[in-house]
Amino acid sequence: MTSVLRRVRVSSVAVIAVALAIVVPGVSHAKVRELKVMTQNLYLGSSLDAAIEATTPTEFFVAVATIYGTVQFTNFPVRAAAIAREVAANDPDIIGLQEVSNWIVAGPPGAPPSLDFLAILQQALQNQGLSYSVASVSNNANIGPIPLVGPAPCAPFTPQIPPTCLLTFQDRDVILVNDDSLDLDCGTDEGIEAGVVDKKGAWLQFQGELIGQGKEAATKALAEKPEWAQKIVDAIMAKRAGGNSEPSN
Repeated sequence: MTSVLRRVRVSSVAVIAVALAIVVPGVSHAKVRELKVMTQNLYLGSSLDAAIEATTPTEFFVAVATIYGTVQFTNFPVRAAAIAREVAANDPDIIGLQEVSNWIVAGPPGAPPSLDFLAILQQALQNQGLSYSVASVSNNANIGPIPLVGPAPCAPFTPQIPPTCLLTFQDRDVILVNDDSLDLDCGTDEGIEAGVVDKKGAWLQFQGELIGQGKEAATKALAEKPEWAQKIVDAIMAKRAGGNSEPSN
């Protein structure tokens, strides 16, 4: 993943934060509530270079086993606990996560454990007394299943013997929202009062497009479509400046 892509993703999170800030209920027109945004690359646990550069099946299978051994050695549960302590100390409203890996092992009893970084981190946050919900997930890669060779019960793989253990790797980017600090009933105060967001029953609508039905759906929609968030920001800023509510393109 390039640094440019990471900067783009972080920028998207920042745009979402601004959009959510303008729609937090109870905030006056004179002052927009500022939201605290944290970004964290979780690190997938190992370099994938050995598998990518392998030139024979044997090299590839050995590389895969080595990679997953390294993933276990780098011990994400311990790293997740440290991240959770940092989150507790800073109390961010929104967390943008990169390289949220999901290593899935299928095999008999005694096979290496699966490691879902998102579930592990959310449990670590709960252990700190924190509650963060998933607002958006971007699925970047789904690789496998691949034979996982090693000590029993993951026997060496040969064309004559089917693999006993299989490994799947999934890579995701995730946005978490703090359940305790945010009341994101998107646009019910600032957006609606500014005449920018319309509320039709439980549905929220912006310029003829439905944002979502209820808080959870609206928050997820803004997280997945930051261009909507930016348009709402532009429209409210234009209203406050006394101009046209239509955002510039």
